[in-house]
Amino acid sequence: MNAHAVQVERGYRRPVMSAFHATFSLGGVLAAVVGARTLSWGWSPAVTLGGVALLGLVAAALARPRCCGPNRPLVRRPRATRRRMGALLPSAAARRHAAGLPGVSGLLPSSPSC
Repeated sequence: MNAHAVQVERGYRRPVMSAFHATFSLGGVLAAVVGARTLSWGWSPAVTLGGVALLGLVAAALARPRCCGPNRPLVRRPRATRRRMGALLPSAAARRHAAGLPGVSGLLPSSPSC
């Protein structure tokens, strides 16, 4: 969470770390309240977790177009950083894969998209 908040702060050019921590804390309190309430209703933890997971998937599906848009990365790295990352990869095959050169397709998983 802290690493993501730092990236968001750089993008916003203003401090937002405290908002990240507050949201994380509120999420913990909300989860405890939902868990206690559903247990008092006699629901099993599996049913509660399944319902919360379903709500989370629906929320993510609804938020995806606004967050990612068509083919838009969540975080954009500067070009110099992307070039330097190739030097950090552990092997020549990985560097060839990162450069998109033929001969190593299928050796490394492709990076996830939105």
